[in-house]
Amino acid sequence: MLIPEPLPEGPRSIWPQATVVLTLSCALAFGWVLTSQSLTRPAVDAAVERLERAVAASPEGRFNSEELERLPDRWRAELASVTDDDGPSDPAMSAAARELRERVSELPAWRFGWIPAMPTPHGWLSYIFVHTQWFHLLANLTLLWILGATLERRCSPRLMVSCFLFAGAVGAWAHAGLYSASMVPLVGASAAVAGVFGGLGVAAPSRELRFKLWARSAVANPKAGIVIPTGALLLIWIGLESLVFLEAERAPSALAAHACGAVTGALIALVWRRRLPSEAQSPKSVISI
Repeated sequence: MLIPEPLPEGPRSIWPQATVVLTLSCALAFGWVLTSQSLTRPAVDAAVERLERAVAASPEGRFNSEELERLPDRWRAELASVTDDDGPSDPAMSAAARELRERVSELPAWRFGWIPAMPTPHGWLSYIFVHTQWFHLLANLTLLWILGATLERRCSPRLMVSCFLFAGAVGAWAHAGLYSASMVPLVGASAAVAGVFGGLGVAAPSRELRFKLWARSAVANPKAGIVIPTGALLLIWIGLESLVFLEAERAPSALAAHACGAVTGALIALVWRRRLPSEAQSPKSVISI
């Protein structure tokens, strides 16, 4: 395993414990999401089929807009042609729509994701740990380990966790401000990881990140390691953001959430450098969280 090298005056602890905890939390949450989806998705598919049959059986029937409020944007768009508040209602269609709403609300992304049009008390924070795709998870966890472990070892576990959580929260509310009517769940740690990137750029700017190989004997091998240019990481991050932009046609773009997350992390690091000079300079204050 690659462990970031601390600065010469930095802490000598080997394991970036806070980063390990956050990384494992996202990974374990992903396992739960996959398991939960495998159990709930068949019921959602069955509810969709029932709704399609109800619509086909009643050509004159119409949905009331309130009946479709808690459904995904894509489905509401597809049902727009049979939605009319003044049109004739159909009991079978109404019952099918109600069942579909109930089944959708059981999906992990809807229970713990951040839905701007249907905010929950916990969604603005819990969405960070919810991933529904392997690529999304691996990209975020790779960057979190590289950036988070480096920020933790060079500066402070508390700073890294603050950048991660506050950036994720600010990103969620920024997204809600832009897409207040959206019923598409926002999930993933991208905004939080962007906050760690911003925090690292302000608190411990460097042209390159050095990593050593951590051996089984619990002794870092000084002869094995790699050097990652910070510019290369920035290009990778921009590339990932470009993918988000290309997907914006299918769902509200999360670029604003990611950008606000990066700015939030940078501001937190700036405050940390100015108000806590003793913590920023003392190796003893950054060993544990």
